[in-house]
Amino acid sequence: MATSNNRQQGSDTIDLIDIVFTAMVTIGLTPEVLQVQHITGMLSEPWVKAALEGKPIAPTAPEFLDLGVFLVGLLTLLLSWFGIHASLRANPIRYNSVWGMLRFVLDVMLVLLYGVILVFFRQLQTVLFLLALVYTLYVVWDLFKTFEYRDEYWNLTLRGALYGREGT
Repeated sequence: MATSNNRQQGSDTIDLIDIVFTAMVTIGLTPEVLQVQHITGMLSEPWVKAALEGKPIAPTAPEFLDLGVFLVGLLTLLLSWFGIHASLRANPIRYNSVWGMLRFVLDVMLVLLYGVILVFFRQLQTVLFLLALVYTLYVVWDLFKTFEYRDEYWNLTLRGALYGREGT
């Protein structure tokens, strides 16, 4: 029964995280939906608009850099989406655990950071700082998961290394 409940909670978490990922991709491409002045997305770039209107123009060198920065942010978001699905299937978040709740909060924070990275694609230094923050938070996230699943990790790793077999 507990296993079925954990699977359902893991599925619910994945569903919620998928919604947040989708929102961040949308905001990253078209932050105009937020109606914040002076913030535009990749789809508002002049060369993209021209291409969408059937009158393609070549992007300038700075626009190529912006595109590259945007693609790095998008790639980070997409690879994270695959990674979080694999991790949550293997180790669903335990909502009755402080470490599980911290991991859930960190999941949401990371996805929000991906959206911020996509919005600030014109500011390379800001994006590099945010990427460093994201990769630091990955380490923290793994620590939270290790603490959340400490009993299983103890049985599978340390005892196995000490005694040459699993969990004995």
